[in-house]
Amino acid sequence: AKIKSISSKPPTERGEFYHLTEGSGSNIKVKGITFYGTPVKKRLSGDTQINEVVFLNDVTSIPEYFFSNATSLNKITFYGDVNSMGQYAFRGCSVSEIIGPNKEINNIPKNVTSIPNYCFNNCVNLNNLTLHDGIISVGDEAFSLNGVGTTISNTELPESLQTIGGMAFKNQQIQLTKMPASITTINAGAFYQNYAMTTLTFKGKPTTISNTAFQYCNNLRTINVPWASGAVSGAPWGA
Repeated sequence: AKIKSISSKPPTERGEFYHLTEGSGSNIKVKGITFYGTPVKKRLSGDTQINEVVFLNDVTSIPEYFFSNATSLNKITFYGDVNSMGQYAFRGCSVSEIIGPNKEINNIPKNVTSIPNYCFNNCVNLNNLTLHDGIISVGDEAFSLNGVGTTISNTELPESLQTIGGMAFKNQQIQLTKMPASITTINAGAFYQNYAMTTLTFKGKPTTISNTAFQYCNNLRTINVPWASGAVSGAPWGA
């Protein structure tokens, strides 16, 4: 292509520009947006048109509700390191592919240590997301699904994980066999209706386990714990 101009300034002052369009004139449809700087809260919430989003390397956070119910979204690309993601950021969106700055596919960004409430709630097309070691907390319904399915590719939770929120992994069919020694708190319904677990071994002693933490985990028949009977109340916690 012939270069028409080169500028050292951003193309707009709004922190975004369109990189993919369809149609022309009054019928133009935006299919792809590139963001720089600090994205605006709820910018694509409820969007039914955008297919692809790119974040340039100065974007360090994803605001809350940013992609919530963006039902046409397929692909997100990060060119820089994201440090945080807001509540409901990806809830109910249709994204199936997240590409990181080193071309890694569907990994939680390496500098994100907390997955907030409802962040990836009901992301039914994101079926191979990887949780890295370094994640400390997973909030309420962070990865919950409305129906039985799989978003998380991990067979074991991160060794850094300390807190699991209420209904955090609701309906997720994760074939867990071990609970990390780092875990201190497992809240109500954390693994609600996970039929994939059959045997679970605790590597440490949590301080709090809700009496419904494993509610309707109907195939979970054996739980091994490294503490005396009754030391943590409520066993088998709904399993």
